[in-house]
Amino acid sequence: MTHQAALANKEEKIDELINALESATILTKADKAQHLMGQIDLATESTDGVELVYQKIGKMTKAGIFKKSPWEDASKLVSGLVNGTLKSGHPNSTMELLSELRLMAIAKGKITLNEVSKEEARDFIQEVIVSNLEFVFQEPLEETRLAMNNHELNKVHSLFVFLLKIPV
Repeated sequence: MTHQAALANKEEKIDELINALESATILTKADKAQHLMGQIDLATESTDGVELVYQKIGKMTKAGIFKKSPWEDASKLVSGLVNGTLKSGHPNSTMELLSELRLMAIAKGKITLNEVSKEEARDFIQEVIVSNLEFVFQEPLEETRLAMNNHELNKVHSLFVFLLKIPV
């Protein structure tokens, strides 16, 4: 299967899971969100996958991917905690990745949230980039290499490559 075909397959699966999350009842929403998170975890090991997820972040946010999580209220996020959360592995690292993509989408005017302005989102993303130079330059510290598996490192590196591609 070619890279493009694999990406199209991932997109189709993610779309199905977003639709399932949107139509989920209160009793099934957590399970649907967990399934979507698993697919996002797999898709975001490449920059193309991160970009694919970024294109869908508005729909995921509306569907409730952040509901009842520490990431629900974007105004309460702390940039200094991002590094540790990214190192903690899935599902936390995947939620953190989604949170950065949501803030990037806010900074770019792609989506709006009442609790965070474009400027606040831009400042947050810039703080995250400056605080995570080991990921920006793909030079993880020894502690990071020991704590993270290759999949998680690839996912986080792909996130930062993507964040740096889009001027804020």
